[in-house]
Amino acid sequence: MRVDKSIQLIGEDRDITIIDAGGTHSPISLEKSGNTVSGFTLKNSGNEWYNDAGISINNWVHDSNNNIIIGNKILDNRDGIYLSGSNDNIISDNIILANRHIGMWFRTSNHHNQVINNTFINLHNPALALFSCSYNKFINNTFFNISDFGIAILESRYNEISWNEFNQTKTAIRLGPLTTRHEVYKNNIVNNTNGILVDVSDNVNIRTSNTYHTIKDNNFIENDVSIQLILGEKNRIEKNNFIKNNQHPYFVVPTRFKWFFFALILQNNYWNGNYWDDLGNSSKKTIAGEIWLLRPAWDFFNSEIYYVFFKSFETYDFDRFPVSEPYPLEV
Repeated sequence: MRVDKSIQLIGEDRDITIIDAGGTHSPISLEKSGNTVSGFTLKNSGNEWYNDAGISINNWVHDSNNNIIIGNKILDNRDGIYLSGSNDNIISDNIILANRHIGMWFRTSNHHNQVINNTFINLHNPALALFSCSYNKFINNTFFNISDFGIAILESRYNEISWNEFNQTKTAIRLGPLTTRHEVYKNNIVNNTNGILVDVSDNVNIRTSNTYHTIKDNNFIENDVSIQLILGEKNRIEKNNFIKNNQHPYFVVPTRFKWFFFALILQNNYWNGNYWDDLGNSSKKTIAGEIWLLRPAWDFFNSEIYYVFFKSFETYDFDRFPVSEPYPLEV
């Protein structure tokens, strides 16, 4: 269904009011601003990679902002919800499950959107993915039984991830290459393979570091690994609970040849006031990590220098002011 004027589409009951695309295009494609879509089951889109979804908003083709998408069930599509170049939307109280590609895909230049109180369940690829998007808020969503990332963010900045529940994901949150200044707080991260992964690898080379994130007031409980900071720098990890994880945080500090000796004595992330269930009687928490010495290489395709791994050395960082009792667990 192409929506080429501003209207309110309200279904009687999302379990029985069904829009089935029949395996081609999208159940709903929004092509104007100011729409409301509520109360539908949206299913069976086509497989066109840049457009087909349960709800598609593609502002590289049309102009659609300031929409409200609330209270729908979105399943068996290529992407559950697809946005490209769309701003100021509210996406709330939807159930997104069993889609073939990504549950919700923010692909390029989507800003000032709010994703609130949605449920992502039974997905084999990332539940929610962002590429080159800023100033979005992801609040009070539930991610359950996700075989990949709960939230995956690349080349983006100033997004907020707060008050969410992550359970049985491969990795709850990934802050990938070229991301900076994200606020990750008040999340319940329980029983995942990985809690938070901050990394800069794109499987080809080591790219610009991943910096200035704040990870605060979260619960990391019964995960295989709570946090991995792989070449992430200048991040703040404060006032979190680390309880019954198989492995507590692990970090890798990047450095180049001329800065190697500084890296031995100066760590680049700030740990403060966290609760560690294995602290014992110590006054500080030791956090194991590595220093990776990087060497320059030349990218002939892009005519620029990048850095590749050369050698690693063991190192340690410290939470110098851990607390002796856990913070209240409610989120």
